[in-house]
Order: sequence, then structure tokens, then C-alpha cells
Amino acid sequence: MRRKGFTLIELLVVIAIIAILAAILFPVFAKARDKARQAACLSNVKQLALGCIMYMEDYDQQFPPSGNLEPTPFTVNGKAEDWRVQLSWYSSSVPTNQYYWIWQQLVYPYTKSFQIVFCPNSKNIMLDTNGNQICALGGYGCNQNLFGRGGYANVSQTSWNLGKNETVIGDPSSTFMLFDSGYFRLNEQEVVKPAWYGTWGVYLPGIGEIAPGGNAKLTNFIKAGPGSDGMISRHSGGLNVSYVDGHAKFMTVSQMYAISCNSCQYANPTAVPWLPVIHDASTIQNNWAAW
Repeated sequence: MRRKGFTLIELLVVIAIIAILAAILFPVFAKARDKARQAACLSNVKQLALGCIMYMEDYDQQFPPSGNLEPTPFTVNGKAEDWRVQLSWYSSSVPTNQYYWIWQQLVYPYTKSFQIVFCPNSKNIMLDTNGNQICALGGYGCNQNLFGRGGYANVSQTSWNLGKNETVIGDPSSTFMLFDSGYFRLNEQEVVKPAWYGTWGVYLPGIGEIAPGGNAKLTNFIKAGPGSDGMISRHSGGLNVSYVDGHAKFMTVSQMYAISCNSCQYANPTAVPWLPVIHDASTIQNNWAAW
């Protein structure tokens, strides 16, 4: 009578086939998952941009400030957000009886969602003393040239620190508004040379692989802290960007770096000395808008 079952050879053949199929399919699944996260991130950037546009409609076409002092803390799920322990500049700059709200929090009444301020692929996420994710890090940054540097205790409320009016934008469809970022605000000089503020983690994700020279502080920050996406981009060599007119799209880090180099020379030809000299700056399209 013949015994029912499989021989050892048959089992090994089946296992080998499964292993081969897994080796083929797992990278495909990983790529599909990354594409899904990239699409979710693009949706986040789009929704945040629309929230900013609605804010501007209520404030005479003024961009929200990148940050502003408020008398009450921003709450997440009933918990007050407080960064004082995690961010040293916050403790030294913001009075104890006031709170620093950044642009994501200022436009929250229009977006009605706090989950969209975090990129699904970001590895630069910190928690505050109440266990809330800090939206200043690990999500999206605004174009500092439009939203300003933000006003707090030791920074005067000048036009440099406050949001600009939309009327200063010559071409809204080609001017950056929001993008994947390691910090809540960013300008073209910080893209080109992230080491200027590397200890704060002010950088474009993936820029460490591209920007030549001056990345020592950024590298040290990444090794010491949570900013691991500074050297490796979040979305297969690229990032998601929204524009002043509200549309959003994917862009490679190399493209953003090249545009930022051009914009630096457009605004200040001596700002980045190692870049090639461009004699006719008027021919450069400044996607970051005027300073």
C-alpha cells in the first residue's frame, strides 16, 4: 500500500519555488507601498495648500505667518502641545505664559485634520511632553520667503517675519508654497547649504546626498537625532511640492536643488560662492519668489 504524503525532495522544491516568488514579489510590494505613501503625502500637501488659501481669503490675501505667539496652547486630542523641553530655542525665545503656533496650527480651522501635517514616510518625528507628535518636525515646511520667519519674543514683528501678501507673487502657478521638509519653514539658501542650520534640522529631505560641501552639521544632526531623512529622500529620490495657486506635484530632489541654486543667484549672486556665475540673472525663473 502506497503511503500518502510528500517526499522530502518535493517539499524542498515547493519551498524553493515559494522563496523565489517571495524574492521577486517583495520588492514589488515595497515599491507599491512606497507609491501609496507618496500619494498620501501628495494629498496632504494639497490639502494643506488649500487650507492656506482659505486662510488667505479671510485675511486679505495675506499668507499665514510661519509662526506666531498665541495666549493659549494648541491642543491635540484634548492635550496641550508644548515643545519647551524638546526644542531649546523655544524655551529661550517664547515667554512661559505664551505659546508658539506654527502655520499648520494656524490653518487647522480650515483643514480640520491634524494627521495631514505628517508625511507618512518621515523619520524625523519627535514627541512633546504630553506625547503629541511635534508638527514643527517631521512633516512639511512652508516657503519662508512668503510666510516669513515667524514672530516670537526676541524677533520683531517686521515684514521679514510676517506673511507676505499674495499680490507680490508674479506667477502663482510656479511659486513654491509647501513641500516635504525637515523643519516647518525653509528657504532656497537652506536647501542649497543645509549646514547653515543643520543643528536645528532645517533641511530638505534627501539633500545630504546632493548638496556639495558644508554638510557636516547636517550629518552630525542626523547621526545624533531623529533627522535620518536628511540623507535619504522620503519618496524614491523626490518630494511633494504645492504651489501658490493650489496645485501639487512630485519633484526630484535634484530638480529642487537646481531650482534653489538658480533662485539663490537671482536674489543674491554672492550668496552661494561655489555655484557657477550666471551673468544675466533676469533670465532665471525664481520659484521661491522675491525676498
